[in-house]
Amino acid sequence: MKIFFLTIIIILAYNLDFKAQIISDSLKQQIISDLDSTDYFIRWSALNQISDYNLFETIPKIESIFWNQEPFLQVQCLKNLFQFNSPNFHSFALAFIDSSDNYSYEDSQLKALDLKVMVTTYLFQLDDYSSTNCVIQILERDRNKPYQNSYAVDLLPKIIISVPQYADSARYALLRIVINDSTNEKQRYRCLRYLNELYGEEVNQIYLQVFLSDADRALRYSALKYLFKENYSELNIVLNNRLFLENEKTLRYEIAKVLLDSFGGPADYSNVKKYLLIEPDPLIKNVVNQNLKMFKPVTIDSTLSVDILIHRNIQLLDTIFNYNWLGDLNFSNELKNILTTAKTNLQNGDSLACRVQVKAFQDLVDNVYKDSLNTDQRFVTIEGWKFLYWNAQYILDRLPKL
Repeated sequence: MKIFFLTIIIILAYNLDFKAQIISDSLKQQIISDLDSTDYFIRWSALNQISDYNLFETIPKIESIFWNQEPFLQVQCLKNLFQFNSPNFHSFALAFIDSSDNYSYEDSQLKALDLKVMVTTYLFQLDDYSSTNCVIQILERDRNKPYQNSYAVDLLPKIIISVPQYADSARYALLRIVINDSTNEKQRYRCLRYLNELYGEEVNQIYLQVFLSDADRALRYSALKYLFKENYSELNIVLNNRLFLENEKTLRYEIAKVLLDSFGGPADYSNVKKYLLIEPDPLIKNVVNQNLKMFKPVTIDSTLSVDILIHRNIQLLDTIFNYNWLGDLNFSNELKNILTTAKTNLQNGDSLACRVQVKAFQDLVDNVYKDSLNTDQRFVTIEGWKFLYWNAQYILDRLPKL
């Protein structure tokens, strides 16, 4: 299969190159001759063919007819001159920017500002930012339209990076497009991505606003992704609260998944269980229920010392006890004592003795959980077992084996 696709790619590449080589002299001359036609569309077609056939030898001809063309065809000429690296491209482009307002655009959907922005995309590639104001102007002109000029939108990151005097205006334009829910959804998505690439956590409040209140599901999902990526400090609280308020079922599922897979604390697990009781969609309910059954606590940060991990497990016992996932108090104290001994052994430099105690803790939790016939008050629920057993295992994974 790989050989087949490689063959296809080679054939296509060969055909594209071959096309540029096999053009006959008569066709080439006809294309060049068409540049002098009185018919607009014949000249437009000729300019496109020149680009397709890579006829760089037509540079002098294109430059000679440039000022006799309509503004849109002048832009096509500039496109070709840029493609062929004409040494005169830059001067022609700047002259076009200065003169394009002098033409009548009554019968054209594209106005002078639209064409200036198209040419500006080429100038930016030459690190010439002298027409940056055209980009800001066209976005301001079209601010109430559902679709913004795509050339201008894609130039905004470059403006922010390379043109300090317009950086604030460009940032404002990105923010405005994202927040305006009447703007084209793909452009809003793209601008949100630009904001993240440029500003990261600086615009966490924008991600939060979009996630909590926007009408577009895909954009809200992206905002959630950026909040997580940028380690938004309040995200855990926001998601636990939002889980019960969210109307969009796929986002409810996503929130529950993030709470279990990325945060995964006892409060998150408990909250997802409570939410599941009121989840109206049978499919979502079933999937989240399966996630709960397969749940394992988030793997512990490898930068934390084993001493800290044991201390946290001692604290975890209180949390598990308060959720009534473990009983009774004497049993909780017994487990704490085992971990305290393990911690003391570790501090004394005896990591093997520490391992023995942590393993004893894990075995005791496991045995009490499995012993459903015991007659005393000790118990460990499935929820308590998941947290105590696996967090003990994460500690054992960090200790030397016997």
